[in-house]
Amino acid sequence: MITYQLRVYLTALRHLRAPRMEWTGSTTTGGMAWPWHCDANWHVTNSQYAMFMDLGRTEWFTRVGLILPAFQTRTMFMVGASALTFRRQLDFMKPFSVETSLVTWDDRWFYMAQVFRRHDGAVAARGLIRATARRQGEVVTMGQMLAEQGVQAQAPPMTEEFQRWLESSDISVAEIRNAAR
Repeated sequence: MITYQLRVYLTALRHLRAPRMEWTGSTTTGGMAWPWHCDANWHVTNSQYAMFMDLGRTEWFTRVGLILPAFQTRTMFMVGASALTFRRQLDFMKPFSVETSLVTWDDRWFYMAQVFRRHDGAVAARGLIRATARRQGEVVTMGQMLAEQGVQAQAPPMTEEFQRWLESSDISVAEIRNAAR
């Protein structure tokens, strides 16, 4: 746990001085398939992908200028749903990258896509994220956070990929609510 938190903080600190980018841009976060990230098959274990996705989102939020104001206002980012589709493995002791981009947002959630690329450039996996931001118990939209930085932006249209994924995610949410009764 400490190692994870340290990596998130170090990722943010490392990119605070990096050139600022537009919110429409994407970041590419490098990684390495170290032995402690791999399973018995000598490739990155599925549980590690979520950690690398967190690091990619941390870099994206830092590079667009949202992480420091979020820290100062105690805004918390929380993932509400994620999906990961695997195509190829990330090989032992080989570098890889995670490309992170914001797809769109609405009045509660923001939606991000993250693509894992192997050392040879091939796509290894693609992740979809539905997340929210909260400040003092209230939802803070992506539009609000950008506006606080002087950026007036309209949410891009929802992609078909995200529409279909969210439909199935809503079914899972309903199942969770039913199980809680």
